Amino acid sequence: MSSIPNSISLPSELLELIFDHALKILPVQDRSFQALAYSHVCRSYRQVALNSSRLWTSLSMRGTQGQVVKKLEFLEVCVERSKSSPLDVVLGIYKGDGRESNEEGEEEDQSDGASALGLHDIWVDNAFKWILLRSAQWRSCLLHFYGIRQYDRAEKYRPYSNFVKLFENIDAPLLEELRLETDFGMGNTSDLVLSRNNFPWKVPKLYQLTNDNTIPLIPFDFRSQLRSMDVNFHHEDGCISGHISADIRSLRCAMIAMTSLSTVQLSFIGCSFGVALGFPFVEMPSVEVVGITLLSCTQRFPRKQSLWEEFCNVHFPNATELNVTLDIGGGDELVLWNGYNTALYSLLAPSRAHERRYPSLETMRVNIHPWKPPPSLPSDHPIPVLPTLLLPYRFLSSLRNLEIRSLVSHWKLLDSVGEFDASQPPYFRGASEVTAFNLETAVLEISRVESVVPWMKQLALKMKDTGCWDRFSELTVAQPGASTVLSRDEVERWYETI
Repeated sequence: MSSIPNSISLPSELLELIFDHALKILPVQDRSFQALAYSHVCRSYRQVALNSSRLWTSLSMRGTQGQVVKKLEFLEVCVERSKSSPLDVVLGIYKGDGRESNEEGEEEDQSDGASALGLHDIWVDNAFKWILLRSAQWRSCLLHFYGIRQYDRAEKYRPYSNFVKLFENIDAPLLEELRLETDFGMGNTSDLVLSRNNFPWKVPKLYQLTNDNTIPLIPFDFRSQLRSMDVNFHHEDGCISGHISADIRSLRCAMIAMTSLSTVQLSFIGCSFGVALGFPFVEMPSVEVVGITLLSCTQRFPRKQSLWEEFCNVHFPNATELNVTLDIGGGDELVLWNGYNTALYSLLAPSRAHERRYPSLETMRVNIHPWKPPPSLPSDHPIPVLPTLLLPYRFLSSLRNLEIRSLVSHWKLLDSVGEFDASQPPYFRGASEVTAFNLETAVLEISRVESVVPWMKQLALKMKDTGCWDRFSELTVAQPGASTVLSRDEVERWYETI
């Protein structure tokens, strides 16, 4: 094994910090594989890697790039090198075809007992039991429902039914983060596993739950202790979900009991929204930070305000921060009305129960992406020449800080479409009303300032009309290769000269 002169010059403590930081940005499935790679670069790297317990705390039989642990001894070595540090583990559950390899590598038919449990076609990998027996050391757990098994890599699988009692009686006193991740086509399998006996794990320190493409059957016993929740429905391969409205309703039902929740992140990519299921309405006074991502989504039925209908059933009275990621330049009636993009409008507009959806909002960040049409969309679908995003001033009355970042070159930002009439969606009503503002700073990270100048000019005029302009302090305009910070007095000269 060779040495690398430039690496030798780095103090061991600094090299260990670099390794640790690099691993943390990787998926948990890949970290031990990368730690192993560090230990094979040179003598100095190997010495640092083997002596750093933090590099060996991740236990996974499979990596995201196709890596597979063929021998359990590798995980045993990882635990030994972790020196009793809390562990980040991955549990793999697979859908089978009725026959798999047992512990001795021979084929084994399903038992009647497994069929009676409804678990006759569910399998786990060779490390499943071994990892379960170390639950006392778990810091985080990723429960991944895989749709593809690696037969060609000599992996061995065992019936999940053999380990049901052990799985359902997990006692993980250190577990802080739980992630549920489901591959496409595995929804019924994850539903079956998670719904049995209400998933009765003992996890007193659990505070973070992430749900990726998994039916949100959040165990009741977990709900009141959760402080952070991410729910992601991503169908980037074009497999549009026709049941997203039912999933959102299940999520709202679960949120009722989440009385300690402070951060909510909701992400929808390539999803199809149906008719909103109104019940129940949820009040979330504990939530302070809300994040919503909406990309390449559509709605199943015309002349429905599906996006507004879905999100107006949740109220965040004390949320101070809202982060929205959306796309413009296409779409259907989910986000378009007469060619205008109404995504922000739909998320902010008054609901039937509340005039202000986010009455305590102080900071809003908007990230704008170019629209990527889903594969299911007809090839002759019309695309707007100049995408126009609506952001009514009225919804920003409590806002102190606004940030807009756009990856789209040619687009336009407007306040409203004029006076309300019967042809407009019902949530457009009252958008042009003048109100007082608290805005202090604005950051515009855009390629062309022409996109936002008219909107910013009207905002300044309305703040003057309501006696609020003195509250505004500065505008930051960031463009490729240049960034300008403008004081309140300079803003007027700026928008007049564009």
